[in-house]
Amino acid sequence: MHRRYFPPCPVDGPIEPPVPFSHLGAQGAVPAKCGTCAHLFEGECNRAADLVQGFLHLDYGPCGVEGPTDPVRIQNEHFESVVEVPRKCSRCVFLDYDFIRGFICSKDRDKWGDCDRGLDWGDWSPDHIYVQ
Repeated sequence: MHRRYFPPCPVDGPIEPPVPFSHLGAQGAVPAKCGTCAHLFEGECNRAADLVQGFLHLDYGPCGVEGPTDPVRIQNEHFESVVEVPRKCSRCVFLDYDFIRGFICSKDRDKWGDCDRGLDWGDWSPDHIYVQ
């Protein structure tokens, strides 16, 4: 799961205020620093598209929920995922699933609309970036 987050965004800039964004009927907002960034593409980031052969989640900054961000596998009575999420997200009420984007954070959905925020990996980063 973390392959859609790394390499991390190198752009310093504000997350607030949200910048209105729409694409193919989806309505919402993206972080301020992404709103004018050349890497914004259809609501995702192409900062490392050649390296990871795909698009990455936008950088919505910290979610505000405290906890460790090392990766853990998700398991519950309904499914076992082959992806990992930050430990603090694994039991968070805001963890949600989107058919296109995978696991996402539904916190502040009133602010971001259909442009769901990605998971908060905090200061954790993988030893190497998965490119498969």
